[in-house]
This record gives sequence, structure tokens and C-alpha cells, in this order.
Amino acid sequence: MSFRYVPVVLVVLFTLVSTICPAYAHGIPQLAYIIDTDEMLACFGLAGDCNATIINAAPNISLNHAIVVLGSRADTTELGAFERYTAVHPVYEKLIIDDKTDAIFGVSTGEFDLILIGGPEHNAYTKKLLDQGVLKLDNVNMSQTGVVIEEAKTSSDHVVVVIGSANGYSNYTPVTIAPVIISPPVPPIAPVAAMVTGAGIGAVGSFAAFWSRTFEFMYGFISTFAGEVACEKETEIRKIHARRLKKIVFLGYSWREIIVAASCLLLFSIAFVIADRMSLLPGNILFYLVVGGFVVVAHDLGHRLVAYWLKVDAEFRFWGLGSATMLLTSWLFGLVFAQPSRVIIEKEDHTSEHMAAVMLAGPTISLGLSIIFLIMMLCDGPAGTIGLLGFSMNMVTVVYSMMPFDPMDGKTIFEWNRLYWAILFIPITSLFIIATYIVV
Repeated sequence: MSFRYVPVVLVVLFTLVSTICPAYAHGIPQLAYIIDTDEMLACFGLAGDCNATIINAAPNISLNHAIVVLGSRADTTELGAFERYTAVHPVYEKLIIDDKTDAIFGVSTGEFDLILIGGPEHNAYTKKLLDQGVLKLDNVNMSQTGVVIEEAKTSSDHVVVVIGSANGYSNYTPVTIAPVIISPPVPPIAPVAAMVTGAGIGAVGSFAAFWSRTFEFMYGFISTFAGEVACEKETEIRKIHARRLKKIVFLGYSWREIIVAASCLLLFSIAFVIADRMSLLPGNILFYLVVGGFVVVAHDLGHRLVAYWLKVDAEFRFWGLGSATMLLTSWLFGLVFAQPSRVIIEKEDHTSEHMAAVMLAGPTISLGLSIIFLIMMLCDGPAGTIGLLGFSMNMVTVVYSMMPFDPMDGKTIFEWNRLYWAILFIPITSLFIIATYIVV
């Protein structure tokens, strides 16, 4: 098949993804979830901090890889407030568990940020953390409290947010939350004012969520861009070139490259586990190997494979500086910066069409994987969650790599044929925006 038909194939793939989209349009959570405390109180029918105690909680609480724990004895007020809030800010249903569940996807719930719905008498997790001293509300005067929102951190440095009734705290005096009775006649403006106030609170929460996601996207792109620039500059300074590989053992790859790929998968997994402050257990490492390391390594191996087909000298190599940087930033800052591998491509003496094909191979692999992960999202249990995270990571990888800036893949494609680049970039980016800002 001629390279000129590749955009057609990708547009067909985009159409397939768009067709499957309704299956996940019921709520894909972003990896970061935000709780607006004012909006949550409004969902309880409260204004400001009236009949509520808020401890250590910022106006917007950010959580990463959060799961929701519903109290088995949660009352209608707690459940109703949660349902009203998630109607505006959806939570992926596979990330909601009950308080009798100790693990999710084979990983202990203690390895995640937690949103606990229900006070100590209504949620076993809340009671457990209160007994352990993680929650501090026993030290607060709650004589006029009906609802509690507290933000705390566990010993493993994960965020816990409790949202629910104050029943069960030792210094709690029961209080009835009753609506304020307004003597008639009620001014006609009152319902309008209530509607405007509610809309305003929702708009503030949506605005905060929008900027949070935008910041995450820009931060991720800048990090990726900086890593690519560092890799390219170090390659130039050290005058590193691709070695001519004489012994090919599998699909155009040498034994050396296969060993490097396996090693980098493991290093990536360990870095993600460290960044998310999880235990280095085999289950955690395997989880991130599939949804993290495999995404980046497969992308780079795609470049290498097409280069082999087109007889362009290229080599998939271990990157020592990138590995050290990745592990160090994971440990110190909780983010995976740089990567342990790189593809050295000799660009001289090759046509622009061949180089565009080599650069396009990585995004194509990532897009194909995103479709596979999207289908996995239809499954229950661990497969569904792996599908969710894998789809998100592959889609953002495609968008980042197709940016028309040097040294991103998109720059070479853009310079070769701007129309082809636009045909590829616009629909893929549109899908990413829909999944990030509209569907979520």
C-alpha cells in the first residue's frame, strides 16, 4: 500500500473510535479528579459553611487516580448529594466500590486517593481512618455540624476526602438540617436567584476543572517536548549514530534491541509506581507495564520497524541519562520525566516521504493501541480500568507527537505535506478534546 493512503486508513480508524465513543460516553474520568467544596455543599442543600465543618480542605481538592468508596449505610442525603455532584462531574463507574472491598484491580485500596461518601457511622472506611487517627475531626467543635468535608493524607501520602454526615464523631451533637422557612409572600425573584446561584456555583466548578485539565495537558506537553529536546541535543553533542545491525532476529529487531525494550518496559513500570507512591509489588509493576511503559516503548518501536522496512538506518537504544532522570524525578517530584530509551535515526540521504513515513509510524501505533484499549473499556474489572488508562495515555501520546514542532514527529510530517498533516491531526485532536473536556 502506498504511503499516500495512510491518512485514509487513519481517518477510518478515527471513525471507528467515534462510533465506539457512545459506549464510554457515560463518564470517563480524567486521571485527576477535582472536588469543589462549595458546589458539593450546594448539592447537600447548604450555602457556604452553614451546618457544615470543613477541615484542611481547599476550595478545589485535586485527587489523582482516585476511587470512590460508598458507605454501605450511607443515607439518602449523602447518596443524593453524591449523585447530584457526579451528574455534573462524572466518575467512571468501575472506580466506585463499597466499603466492604479491600482491593480494586488486584491492588489494595490504600494505594489510591480515596473519596469516602459517608461519615463514621455510615462508611466503614471513614470509621477505620478515624480510629487510626488519619482523620482529625474529633479535635474540632462540631456542635452545629450536620455535614463534614475533610481532606487528609494517609501514611502512604495518598489524599483522602470524607464527604458525609457527622454522625459517629465523639464530640458530635446531633443537629437537624432543615430548610430555611420564608414567610409568605415569596418574592418572584427568589426562584430566579436560587437558579442563578446554583448555575454560578456549577460554572465556577466547571471553570476550575477546565483550567485544571488544560494545565495538565500543557504541563504534559512541555515535559514531553523538553525530554525530546534533551534527547536530541545529547545525541548531537555526543555524535551518536545508529549502528548497522547485521543480525536481525525478529521483525527487523536485533537481540540487543529486544533486550533493551524489555528492560525499558520494566524501568518505566517502576518509575510510574514510584511516582504514584505505590508499593513495588509485582501487581503494581505489571499494571503500569501495560498502561505506561508499553505505550511509550511500542511507539518508539514503531519508528524503528518502519525505518527497517524503508532501509533507513535506525536503532532502538538504551538512554542512560534519560533513565537516571526518569527515576530521579519520579522519586523526588512524583512525575515521570524523560524515558529510558530512544530511537537513533539517520535522516540524511533519504526522501522526505520516507522520513515522514518513519515519523508517522509512532503515532499510528499509538492510535491503534488506543482503539484496542478503548474496546477493553467495555469489559468489567481490571480489564476495563486498564482499557481506560491505556486509551487516555495512547491518545495523549498521539496528540503530543503530532504537534508540528521540532523535534516532535509532527514537524517532519508537516514539512513533507501540510494537508496530510492536517487530515491526521485535526480529527485526532478533536476526539481528544471531546474525551477530555466534553465527555468527562
